[in-house]
Amino acid sequence: MNKGAKEGHIDEFRSDRELLDYPDTHIAARMGIDKGNYSKYINGRQRITRYFLTKFYQAFGDELSAIKLATGKRSPTIEERLDEVARRVDQIQKECDRLTEKFYKNSLICALKIFPKSKNRRYPRVKTRRHISRHNVSFRKGRMDM
Repeated sequence: MNKGAKEGHIDEFRSDRELLDYPDTHIAARMGIDKGNYSKYINGRQRITRYFLTKFYQAFGDELSAIKLATGKRSPTIEERLDEVARRVDQIQKECDRLTEKFYKNSLICALKIFPKSKNRRYPRVKTRRHISRHNVSFRKGRMDM
């Protein structure tokens, strides 16, 4: 069974396919597969496999290299990809820090509204079940009636 290709490889395939100025029938014929099957891969009805990508780059690899060289388009190097990943990780970390700080401030404001400071204690006394039952409070239908 053929394994599915990685998402980065599929994205690269799609951008390389855009560089080619051929109709899908010609691409499928040069790859040696049926036009209908090629259409299924392209339209997402069948997942793109490593075998499919291998056939594509065997048929068009040299031509794509020449096109990329002529137009100045090239695949990013490993270092460039790692730099991009590091920048993205930094962005995500900053966003997480911002959201954490926002959540902390909002929860603190909520807590102060729910538990305002009383005169003698830092927070008002929380009524326990024992405390409530001493003051003739009954529980009915899932809510507390006083």
